[in-house]
Amino acid sequence: MLFRRGATGEASPEGITKALDEECQVLLALTDRAAFAPLYLRYRPRVYRLCYRATGNAPDAEDLTSQVFHKALARLGTFHGGSFEKWIVTITVNTIRDDRRTRKWHVSIPELRHDPAPGPEEEAVRADDRERLHAHLATLPDDQREVVELRLAGYTGAEIARLLDRSPEAVRKAQERALKRIARQMGLGVEPDPDAEGRAR
Repeated sequence: MLFRRGATGEASPEGITKALDEECQVLLALTDRAAFAPLYLRYRPRVYRLCYRATGNAPDAEDLTSQVFHKALARLGTFHGGSFEKWIVTITVNTIRDDRRTRKWHVSIPELRHDPAPGPEEEAVRADDRERLHAHLATLPDDQREVVELRLAGYTGAEIARLLDRSPEAVRKAQERALKRIARQMGLGVEPDPDAEGRAR
């Protein structure tokens, strides 16, 4: 099982309790769908946040979030213990990936930070920057885009590595290549890295 670890590297009591509690909820939900409610309430905000970061608008994010939990309920029998968070995030990432391939999103870029009463000119510049950033994110390879979207959703590099079954170094390199690529596309003066581009293929 993937428990939260304390400073000594040992599984913490809180992590063990949470993991066991989630496994029990899954077992109960196999025969009583209402027992899935605590897991839904716990993870819906995270799933929605990932979907919103990926789509940039509430209607598509709501639709994808609903799809994720419908799939999770249908596949409860495939969860065999361990990290429920990893399991539900994997379903989320795959759902976003599949949806991205089957239809074109109509993106409305979210406010990343809101300062009180920005002037109209400042707001126009910010909106343009957000549009450009999201457009560049859409050009990234799936592995790089998923890392960046998870970082924007608040996950650390170590958490992303665990959730995506990658090494921390692979996550670090994917993020680095993604940011360099976006910076070059936005004309921020980053020199091309032929080795990185070759590794990304």
